[in-house]
Formats: sequence, C-alpha cells, structure tokens
Amino acid sequence: MTGTPGGATQADSRASTLWRLAAAVALAAALGLGSALWLPQGTALVTIPWGVAALLLGATCRSTRAALAVGAVFGFVAAYAYLWSDDRALPSGARLVQLALVILIPAAFGLCCGALAAWVGHLAGRAIRRRSGSSAPDPVDRRPRTPRG
Repeated sequence: MTGTPGGATQADSRASTLWRLAAAVALAAALGLGSALWLPQGTALVTIPWGVAALLLGATCRSTRAALAVGAVFGFVAAYAYLWSDDRALPSGARLVQLALVILIPAAFGLCCGALAAWVGHLAGRAIRRRSGSSAPDPVDRRPRTPRG
C-alpha cells in the first residue's frame, strides 16, 4: 500500500471518500426534500443551503478528485430529490416513469453545480489548512520508478 499525505493509506482514503459520499447523499436528500416542502419556491432561499453544504463538503476533502466526486453526487441527489418532491400531481405508473426521466436533465445541471461548489470549497479548505499549518506537506517520499530488466 502506498502512503498519502498525513500517513494514511489509499484504502483509508477510499473509505473516507465513501463515507463522505454516503453523507453527501443523505444530506442532499434531506436538503432537497426540505427545500421543496418548507422553503418558499421561486427564490434563492431554495439553493443557498445547497451551495453552503457543497462548499463545506468540498472543504473536508483532501483531494480534488474526492471533492469533485462528492460535490457531483451531492448536487445530483439534491436537485433530483427537490424536483421529485416538488411535483404535486397525483402519481400514476406512467407519470412516475415520465417524471423520473424528465428530471434527469435538470439534475445533471445540479451535478455540475455541486461539483463546482465542492471544488471551490476544496480550494478554500486547502488554503485554510495551509495557513493554519494543519496539513502535511505534499509527499516527497514516493518511490522512483526503476527500469525493469
């Protein structure tokens, strides 16, 4: 196993990313449903909590790849849950299939927005960690490649 910054192994890093993804899904579903049910529709109040949550999720990630993945999943699930629960029509079988497919396009926009917000949060979190001295420097102890032969 190779090491990552701070002495964590790649398996530990993957496990923490999976936990962040699970937390992002749960938080996004709660915010999406809550926004559709309790916040005034047609205002920025609906998406402000989503942006703040995506920024914070991105700030907790140590790698850019993890921040983009967590943000993308968060944005997609939040938009999908919001749009799904915002439809007040009585569902029929055909309506459910139609709704599930139609919501995919705006939810893909939510995916892009979530990834962007998490990336910005990651950059801010990285700058804060550097300034406070709480992050380990980039690893320099990588094993050099040796020629096979």
